[in-house]
Amino acid sequence: MSHLERRLAEGCENGLALWRELRGLGYPHGSKQIHRWLAERRTVPARVGRRRRQSADDVQTIVGRGKGSPLPAPRQLAWLLVQPVATLGMADAAVVSRVEQDVEVRTGAELARRFTALVRACGV
Repeated sequence: MSHLERRLAEGCENGLALWRELRGLGYPHGSKQIHRWLAERRTVPARVGRRRRQSADDVQTIVGRGKGSPLPAPRQLAWLLVQPVATLGMADAAVVSRVEQDVEVRTGAELARRFTALVRACGV
């Protein structure tokens, strides 16, 4: 098992941290290849930018969102919509359920999930 595969199995999905480890082991290339490799194997979306810590109140707000509440960032929402619904947590499933009330969004999300499942099954 390669160093990357072992670290991924241990739960490390931080591309920059993995690249730094590999660089310390003599890897001569930049981090872009590591990020590409990791992008195909992630179980959660990559963090983008700086984020503040979520409190229990934030989670309650997400679960109990009403029509006027803001949705997650587009990148985060896109990630949620291609994940198998059974694998989502309660808060994320509530967001997906809310967005999928729109027929066109639901159809697009179902197609995207099917496509994602095919790509994962092919190992592409």
